[in-house]
Amino acid sequence: MCAEKNNVFIYRMKENMKEAMKFGFKDHSCAEEIKPMIEAFYNQSINVDIKWDGANVCWNIEKTMEIMKYIAHNTRNTRKLSAEEVETFKKIFDELNVLQAETLELASLSKKENTLYDKMDCICEIACKNSVVSIFRKYEYLWQIIHRVNTEWDDLCSRGFSLKVFYDFWDAFIYDISCGQRKTEEENLENFMALLDGKMKFVPVYVYKPVCFKLVGNDYEGEVIIPISKNELMKPYRMRQHGEDK
Repeated sequence: MCAEKNNVFIYRMKENMKEAMKFGFKDHSCAEEIKPMIEAFYNQSINVDIKWDGANVCWNIEKTMEIMKYIAHNTRNTRKLSAEEVETFKKIFDELNVLQAETLELASLSKKENTLYDKMDCICEIACKNSVVSIFRKYEYLWQIIHRVNTEWDDLCSRGFSLKVFYDFWDAFIYDISCGQRKTEEENLENFMALLDGKMKFVPVYVYKPVCFKLVGNDYEGEVIIPISKNELMKPYRMRQHGEDK
């Protein structure tokens, strides 16, 4: 059912579509090769057979368009995509189609809870963060991450995964860069997959740094070091492995 012209959901989705077309990586337009995919997905989204009455299904359909926008922001029109990369983007758009199909299925069952939105929000943040500072420049690697989160969401969450886990992975990624220890894309992919398998863990990083001067006598030697109180909310953690008890 084509939505009403002045529907707020359709308006925002159209804006997402225009932003996807206009802005890509580092303010370049997105890759020309994916523009037909964007247009097709937009037309598909606004013509889903639902009532645009503000129910969960409306928000979920809109969220898939937001994900699509950030996917497009990972590209630029200054470089022609290879045939292999075009096929990868077709797979990424297939993931979005799966999300929409899942949304419509849940709507048909009249389920009020919207846990699907949490999965979409996580995938959206992955695409968004990657467009800001590329964890994965290879689109195939980006698809592998999106695909695993999309298809294994329930299992991953049952073992401790959430959007916070991805945020902590992002923070660790940025910290490595700030220390001049940026990892390769292959290492990032391997580490993220190992994290999802419960084979790597997070540990908190504490930084000692000068904050001010202290006035002392001339016979005082050394420095004044005040122990840092540890944040009890920042403890080492990891996801559980398959078959591991809580």
